[in-house]
Order: sequence, then C-alpha cells, then structure tokens
Amino acid sequence: THEIKEYIRNKESIKLIRLARNSGVSAARNRGIRESSGEFIAFLDSDDEFEPSKIEIQLKYMVASMAPMSHTSYSRNMDGDISTIYSGIYRGHCERKLMYSCPIATPTVMFNAKWLKLSGFKFDESIGIGEDTIFWLQVARKNYVIGINKPLTIVHAHGGSHAYDASKQIIGFKNIIRFLLNDEYYSRFDQ
Repeated sequence: THEIKEYIRNKESIKLIRLARNSGVSAARNRGIRESSGEFIAFLDSDDEFEPSKIEIQLKYMVASMAPMSHTSYSRNMDGDISTIYSGIYRGHCERKLMYSCPIATPTVMFNAKWLKLSGFKFDESIGIGEDTIFWLQVARKNYVIGINKPLTIVHAHGGSHAYDASKQIIGFKNIIRFLLNDEYYSRFDQ
C-alpha cells in the first residue's frame, strides 16, 4: 500500500479507496463503480496485468461501437505455464453462449461508465463465487457486447484459484444456475 500511495501522490486522476473491512470483491467493485469519475471503467484484479496497448485498443473499439461493454482475449499464466484463452470470440448478442460457458475474465472487461451507472447493474455482494459471470450475464441479456479477439491481459492463476478448485467451482456453478433459473429472461431457456 505504501508503494501505491507514493505512486499516486500528486496524480489527481487516481483515487485510492480503502474499505473499512474486507467485504469481498463484489463490494470493492461496486464501490469503485460508484466512486469512479471517468468515462470508462476497467477492472484489474490483484496480480493480473494489462498489456501496454490494452487500454488504447479497447477504448478505440468502445468509442467506435458505442457498445456498453467490451472484453478481450487473454493470456493465462498458470504457475509459469502460459496459454491463450480466445474469449474475444464471444461478441454481439452472445448471452445464450455465455449461459453454457462464460470465459470472460474480469480484468479483460471495460464499460462505458455512464451506461453502467444508469443501468443499475451491480455485482451480487451476497455471493463470493460466480458473481462475475452473473454480472456479465445480466449485461449481455439485452446488450451488444464487443469481443476483441486479441490477448490484451495477463491473468495469473494457481491451483488454489477459484477456477481450478473443484469445491469452489461447484459453489460457483450452483450460484450461476440459481441465477439462471430465477431470472425472468434466462429461465425461458430452461428446456
């Protein structure tokens, strides 16, 4: 934290927000959305990294398309083993594809901030696993999603990550399925 404070000193465009208690990733993201003041919002989790050109490339797509959300493909660094996840192929009205498999990684996502705030969408703070997929499903339900099929983010993972822990995956799947079955739009596809 000390290094971050030193880095952002005298940088008016950066605001450090510290939560009084650890309330989980959803609460932190929701707070960041509420307190943001820029035209666009991008998420960056813990040790993940943006490629140097990510923001510029993604902003060009966002401005040109006027879509509310975009995401990119990404490189996954799993304990030194690097692979590319081509999630950027999920684009357009892709909500039905996302129901079955959602490869969108949070650090690849960018939103039009005004649209996001007016939409009322929030990360579900009552669940700790699968909240990101549920959020993307809510947005994709009626909106055009821009997918950029270039790996512009590096997502660091390890054996203990939620995505690779079977017991955590089960909890996440249960949360996502519960959302799908109870959502007015997605429950129509129950068959």
